[in-house]
Amino acid sequence: MPNQLLIKAILITALTLVALAIVWPGKGARGQAIRHLAWLLGLGVGVLAVIFPNTTGTVASWLGIGRGTDLLLYMAIIFFMGYAVTTSVHSRASDRTLTQLARKLALLEAQLRKERDCNAAASHATCTAERTRPLDTQDVVEL
Repeated sequence: MPNQLLIKAILITALTLVALAIVWPGKGARGQAIRHLAWLLGLGVGVLAVIFPNTTGTVASWLGIGRGTDLLLYMAIIFFMGYAVTTSVHSRASDRTLTQLARKLALLEAQLRKERDCNAAASHATCTAERTRPLDTQDVVEL
């Protein structure tokens, strides 16, 4: 069936685009705009498939697919994979941000503890020298 070459090319292209989204997520406004346009396109195709159900069978036969439901299944798989990829990318970014915030909070708490301990200590000379030294992660471990 020569028509199957067309659907295979389309599916391989779509899956390649999903794979590229894994490797190169497209941060910023441009990447987000592309994702939004892709979702709107998919939703638009879904609405058209509901309004004109016979069209899916026609498009499926033109692409070399047996039934319109198979075409919808292929599209759903591609959109699900795209959703999974974008969710994973956002989750990793959120995890990195949360880790950085937790580290900064731990350093600030350690600084406050040091200052509180220095204020309570009898010898302020050693505390003054300690206050000028910047904290690092080792100070958090010591406390």
